[in-house]
Amino acid sequence: MLRNALLETDGTPEVMTIIQVFTQLFLQVHQNENKQHKFPLKAYFPYHHQPLVTALLRRPSELPATHWPQHLKHISDMLKALVEEANISSLADLFEIWFLVACFGEWLDIAAEQLLKAAVEPDALLWLLAFYYCPQNENQQRMQTMVEAQAVYSRLIVLFSCTDLSVRDVEAAVHAVTDVERCCSQHLITHLLTNFLLFSSGGHVIAQELISHITETTGTSKEVCSLLIRTAHRINRTAEENQRTVKLLNELLQKLTLKV
Repeated sequence: MLRNALLETDGTPEVMTIIQVFTQLFLQVHQNENKQHKFPLKAYFPYHHQPLVTALLRRPSELPATHWPQHLKHISDMLKALVEEANISSLADLFEIWFLVACFGEWLDIAAEQLLKAAVEPDALLWLLAFYYCPQNENQQRMQTMVEAQAVYSRLIVLFSCTDLSVRDVEAAVHAVTDVERCCSQHLITHLLTNFLLFSSGGHVIAQELISHITETTGTSKEVCSLLIRTAHRINRTAEENQRTVKLLNELLQKLTLKV
C-alpha cells in the first residue's frame, strides 16, 4: 500500500513524511504488543538484506545519542557495499533498497542533524544522504552530489557555534542551493541548511528570513514543511530539544502551511 502510494504520487514530500511517520508508529506499536502474539520485526521485510534491515529497525530511542553517529556509519557502510560493490544492475532491486531506507527516514533526518551537532567523520553520513536524494546507480553522479553537499557542509560547520549570525554570514551557502541545477543536490543542501537554522547557536535569529528565501527561490515549500513536521514529531516525542527550538518550529510551520 505504501509503495503504491509513493509510486502514484511520484514521491511527494507529504507522502514521504506519511510513510516515514507510519513506520515509526508501527515500530512503536509492535514493541508494545504482547510478545506471545506478534511476528518478529524482520518477518515484515523478508526479501531484503537482513543485516541492513536489522540496523534500520533499531529505534533511535534504543541507543544513547552518543552512539548514533557510529550506528549511522554502520548503516551507510552496509548500504554502500550493497549498492556499489555488489553491482546491482536491476532498477527494480535498487528501488526496493532505496524504499527500505526511505521508510526509515528518521535515521536520515538524524544523520543530517548529527553532521552539524556532533563531532563526526562526515563522509559516511553525507554518502547516506546522497544515496537517498540521488539513488540512481551511477557513482559519478552521486559523488558529484557529495562534493556539492560537502562544500556547503564545510561552510555551515564553521558557522555552527557562532551566536551572532546575520543573513549575510550564510548567504554563500544559500546561493549554493539556488545555483545548483541538479535537484538531488538541491534537496540535500536544503536539508542541511534547514537543520543548521534549527540547531545552530545563532540560526534561530535568521531562520524565518532564510527559509522564506530558500522556499521562494527553489520552490521547496512542501519539502521544507515536511522536514519541519518530521523534526517537530521527533522532538516532541523524545523531548530532547529546548523550548526555543520547539517554538521556532511552530512559528515556521505556521508560516509555511499558508504557502502550501
